[in-house]
Amino acid sequence: QKKGREREYTAMRLGGPGGIRGAEGKDVELAVEKVAEGIYRLTPKSPLAPGEYGLTESGVGGAGAVYDFGVDQPQKK
Repeated sequence: QKKGREREYTAMRLGGPGGIRGAEGKDVELAVEKVAEGIYRLTPKSPLAPGEYGLTESGVGGAGAVYDFGVDQPQKK
């Protein structure tokens, strides 16, 4: 959620295997492919709606880093 120049999100919600539970309670199903040792490619199984997304690195004690990205509206021709 936008809060001025900052963003707020729910730090932890549990989803099923291969899924992420977003701040709005929407699951994003991912295909996970190991590319190399310690490197994985995550691909959404269906197109993402325009908006802001983030992947969190979680572990014992709560969330760690957040890797954020956006999906833009398609350009009108």
